[in-house]
Amino acid sequence: MADSGWLSQTTKREQMIAFAAEKQCHEALAWLMDFKKRTVDVAAEAAKEEAKLMREFTEKPDSVSAMKRIWSYQKNADGTLQITSYKGSDTQVEIPSVIGKAAVTSIGVEAFSAYGSSARVKNLDVRRQITSVVIPEGVTEIRENAFFACDSLETVQLPGTLKEIGSEAFSRCTKLKNISIPNPSASFGRLVFRDCPALTDENGFVIVSGVMFDYCGTEKTVTIPDGVTVLAPKAFGVSGSWDKNWKIKHVILPQGLRIIGERVFESMSNLKTIAIPESVEQIRAHAFFCSGLEEIELHEGLKSIGDCAFMLSRLVTVQIPKTVRSIGNQAFSDCNYLRDLYIPSETDRLGKELLGNYDSDDARYASHPSGIYVHTPSGSKAEAYMKQYSGVRVANE
Repeated sequence: MADSGWLSQTTKREQMIAFAAEKQCHEALAWLMDFKKRTVDVAAEAAKEEAKLMREFTEKPDSVSAMKRIWSYQKNADGTLQITSYKGSDTQVEIPSVIGKAAVTSIGVEAFSAYGSSARVKNLDVRRQITSVVIPEGVTEIRENAFFACDSLETVQLPGTLKEIGSEAFSRCTKLKNISIPNPSASFGRLVFRDCPALTDENGFVIVSGVMFDYCGTEKTVTIPDGVTVLAPKAFGVSGSWDKNWKIKHVILPQGLRIIGERVFESMSNLKTIAIPESVEQIRAHAFFCSGLEEIELHEGLKSIGDCAFMLSRLVTVQIPKTVRSIGNQAFSDCNYLRDLYIPSETDRLGKELLGNYDSDDARYASHPSGIYVHTPSGSKAEAYMKQYSGVRVANE
């Protein structure tokens, strides 16, 4: 270490001396103390340290050098910054909107997470004591696990510019109770507020600014409250409650609901029917994947159906409204009970393997449903699409 120059760094040398003393490595400690006596100009080191302290005392708190002691960050492709780690000591945190001349637009993976070891995160104890965070306007993204297990966090202020909150961003923030989402149309990852009991109401719902993130109740008939406009991904079954939610038989959706998110009703085998409100505009990927759904009525106003939305369900008849322009990949794949599918001419984007993978060379992945009638006008996109499948009959209507 001495030959490599490592011990010439004051901080490293003093850490090594302290370590040797703690471990009672007497011979190494004696050598280190002798090395320090022989090589160190004590007066020069003291002067250097004093000059460093003076610079820190006189520098502006928003200077780049001051910011670097509190924040680790990296540049995005567009020149903006992503905060990658919080290194500060404050427990009431305000994230800067700019560092130097670059705007902060993203909070990175585990940037504030209080989960891990002190070897990986030097201020882990501080992170566990953070009580409030203000995220400035201009930030568009909070990435996955950003505030995971900040178990003293009570208040978060989110910006109106926010477009995306990643999976488990606030998971296990057990005291979090004050947070609102200015933009409920943002994209949400899975389990954003998993294990956040302070956000759970008396009926077992976790609802923030009209977005339902979780249901922890035990009812077999669930009535989602009025005012909910978005069902976030996996809104049922987030907090380890699959053993309860697979028993749910009826879900009553509120008028005003606009988005049914990814995997909301996935694997809910006892859910046979559901009334979709006329206000719903999007049914996203895997929303009813592998559910027991047998009947559904879709209304004018619905604009898109996501990938695998009804895959492996028990639907028999489905009528797609004229307002639906897009149906995703495998949306009705492996629906073995499906007999009649009505697709209007207005639907001009049909995903791959809509009814299954007929052409797979691997028998394990091939599916050959038969007896399905696709009702669609002559000359429509659906007519041309369905003729490639031997098990489908096209009825022009």
